[in-house]
Amino acid sequence: MKKSALLIGLLCLLVSCTVYEPSSPITSPDGKGMAVLSFKKTTDVPMPGPEPPRTKERWTRLTVWRTGAVVYDTGFEKVGVYQTGLGTYDLLWSSDSSFLAYRMLNTFRIIAMDGKVTSFNIIKDNALISSFKWIGNKEILVVSKGVDEPLGMYGDPVHYHGYLAKATYVKVSKIHLDTGVIERFRLQINHPTFIFHSLGFVVDEISPYSSRVAFSDGENINVFDDESGKVIATAPVNGTIQGIWWSDNNTVILGLGLLSKPELKFAVFNISDCTVEDVTKKLLPFWDHRSYSQSNWFRPGLE
Repeated sequence: MKKSALLIGLLCLLVSCTVYEPSSPITSPDGKGMAVLSFKKTTDVPMPGPEPPRTKERWTRLTVWRTGAVVYDTGFEKVGVYQTGLGTYDLLWSSDSSFLAYRMLNTFRIIAMDGKVTSFNIIKDNALISSFKWIGNKEILVVSKGVDEPLGMYGDPVHYHGYLAKATYVKVSKIHLDTGVIERFRLQINHPTFIFHSLGFVVDEISPYSSRVAFSDGENINVFDDESGKVIATAPVNGTIQGIWWSDNNTVILGLGLLSKPELKFAVFNISDCTVEDVTKKLLPFWDHRSYSQSNWFRPGLE
């Protein structure tokens, strides 16, 4: 009996493998804080042939340091086997380095440097957070979107669909760390591609220069301005928007059909006069799919 148990134990060791991958450290603006995401998965032993080994389980861990000491550690949290690495999670330090905003799947946490954690329930239905940005040391703008497929269908917990899904509505919320969440804007939309921002997938729905949000409603590109509380610009777009980057606070770069090369195009949306100009010839030479990890990939093409 003991020999059988030993053989079974040895067999389990031979047919599975655990892989551990930490991300590059994400340093706070003042240089005293550091956040690292770590990923771990258990797979079957690789077999001869082209197929990769089956993933059995996945975990994610966030560790936050301040002046060399750990102030927060999630430990390894189990996630669905269909999750990807840096394309699924997002982190952003506040400008004064006092807080770290962390999105893990459909959860949203604010981590203070004394280790205190506050969770905010932005999502109340079949939706996912797509982008967020600090607009003050204690205030965050959050963009979320409904998705057209049940969130649990690809794994448990919630699978982060991203480009696999279409959006059903867009919502802009504002979080103040002292007063809570308020909804600023919500609009039903006609199933555009679900665009999102993550550590490994850099598109900018929210302007780096202000509290403006660019989004597709399925037929048009739109810009919501949080200061005025309304959509300030809209224009029809011929193509499927699958990339958004801000050149300046008045100019948005659009990537059209980036996942289907025969249709791949680029355009510039001018907010002041609501015009869309084709710039495919200028920008196409500077694009490849790795450009999704570079927020300013298009700059050389506009010079």
